[in-house]
Amino acid sequence: MFVCGGTLISPKHVLTAGHCTVDSVDQILPAANLTIGYNHYKKEEQKFANVKKVTTHPQYLPQGLDAKLDIAILELEELEFTKYNQRVPIYDGSIGTNQNMFAVGWGQTEDGAENLSVLRGVLVMTGNKTMCGGESGEFVDNNGPQICTPGALTPYHSICMGDSGSGLLGTSAVPVIKVTGDGMYACGGSIISPKHILTAAHCVVQTKDVVLPATNVTIRYDHYDKDKQKVGGVNKITIHPEYFAQERNGRVDIAILELEDLNFSEFNQRVPIYDGPIGVEQTMLAVGWGQTEDGADNLSVLRGVLVMTGNKTMCGGESGEFVDNNGPQICTPGALTPHHSTCMGDSGSGLLVSSNNTLILVGVDSIAVNYGESECGNTSGFHLFVHASYYMDFIMENTGLSREYLTGLSDS
Repeated sequence: MFVCGGTLISPKHVLTAGHCTVDSVDQILPAANLTIGYNHYKKEEQKFANVKKVTTHPQYLPQGLDAKLDIAILELEELEFTKYNQRVPIYDGSIGTNQNMFAVGWGQTEDGAENLSVLRGVLVMTGNKTMCGGESGEFVDNNGPQICTPGALTPYHSICMGDSGSGLLGTSAVPVIKVTGDGMYACGGSIISPKHILTAAHCVVQTKDVVLPATNVTIRYDHYDKDKQKVGGVNKITIHPEYFAQERNGRVDIAILELEDLNFSEFNQRVPIYDGPIGVEQTMLAVGWGQTEDGADNLSVLRGVLVMTGNKTMCGGESGEFVDNNGPQICTPGALTPHHSTCMGDSGSGLLVSSNNTLILVGVDSIAVNYGESECGNTSGFHLFVHASYYMDFIMENTGLSREYLTGLSDS
């Protein structure tokens, strides 16, 4: 039995790789030999559906399994769309070099390892002909039949065995660095305009409930790899007015950094804020440069992890302050995504949700409640993110930006 990935493009169709649908003698497999798992990011929770028809590109087999034609369509009985099952629109714009994308799959994370039981993603970057085989190679550019993501641009970050047929998505973020008398600390943040970063209030205060001078805070930008980033100064810091008044309450753990204008590029793009409803067990993507295990160094390369929203029972119960995900906080319990969470160094970073084929900002990483377990990937605790759109009035008042601009409905 062999495992690949695929992408729902309609209730009846999955897009995958041609080589995932042929046998060892280069014949298309009977549809009865193929099934798909669906309706959950965890394999053990998935339902299964049979394939009715397999269609590979008509020139894939005649041209000797040519990788430029390595594409196939699986036809199914119609699937019911749910919060776990949604079709993915296909991007038909131009693709440049050094463009960030997000590759997903259940494949291995290192040679010889078992395939994952939980869907994961990794940030990769598009290359050019020189990086992707040179003049002797078949690859031309990313607007032709293939897209190339060279290892040199994202060392140790790639897909692996078992990810064939899986998809690519795009994303963006910035690190926030603060310097205090105790040392230097790293957080994250999200660009919401050329002049504004949204982050966590606790990332920009001193220990005695004093906001740091703006000169003590910098951002890194224009690349997902810290070693290649530019440094930007901060002109002004605005924390939520109730943060100190409520004794640094996590429900108001939100701040705005004002900068000189950033030049938008393929690495630098503002992130619209999602202002729709949020349900329970809704899958989201948390990003950051923080640790992947307790005591480890922060990452040099941006990564993302899939998490899932919970309910009051999973997030502190009746004695806790959390109410639901449409209030001031969004909760992602470890029980729903065991061993998958943000960690130290990710505070202030963005929580993203897919809307109209775009990853947009829904939350700001704030607090981990770990019940004595590791903060990284605990199974019994939960993470709380400040719900960005809940504080839209605060953001509009302190940036001068309109709701239409902040939510992506307008460019001005």
